[in-house]
Amino acid sequence: PELTEGLVALHGLEPVKASLAAAMAGGSMGKALAYAAGTFQAERSLAIRLAHDLDEAAPYEALMMAGQLAEQKEKVNAILEILKCWYRDLLVFKFTGETGLLYHLDHIDIIEREAGSFETGRLLEILEEIETTRKKFEANANTRLALDILFLHLAGRAPGLKTGVEEGIV
Repeated sequence: PELTEGLVALHGLEPVKASLAAAMAGGSMGKALAYAAGTFQAERSLAIRLAHDLDEAAPYEALMMAGQLAEQKEKVNAILEILKCWYRDLLVFKFTGETGLLYHLDHIDIIEREAGSFETGRLLEILEEIETTRKKFEANANTRLALDILFLHLAGRAPGLKTGVEEGIV
């Protein structure tokens, strides 16, 4: 909350944008300002669209989306952080039904609708896959391959994928 308040008060950011930038920055004012500057809104829109489209994507479509993002290597980390915040919002709303803890406050209608279409275990699995992929990038993994695997998981089409229902997590 302090970083968000600082971004609003000192840098004039909109509260929704400041909240999301602070969440993605892990407490770093410099990172938050970097996220909030530049192409943040375009990346945010792309990430939310990807989350929606991947939910209904066939394997070929998921791989095409991964390829398109892999070509924009400089955006990958930001997109992954935004996706992580998006799925976190779906999970929080699914558990609480409250909007006060959400980062994407300007997309509450979409969050309410999409949270109902996921099992709790599936959301936890998605968050874990995004974090695993982010760590792969830190270790200099092949961008295209890592995104292919992630997007197949997000589309629910990866071989050997277990769902929360199968694991009894839901």
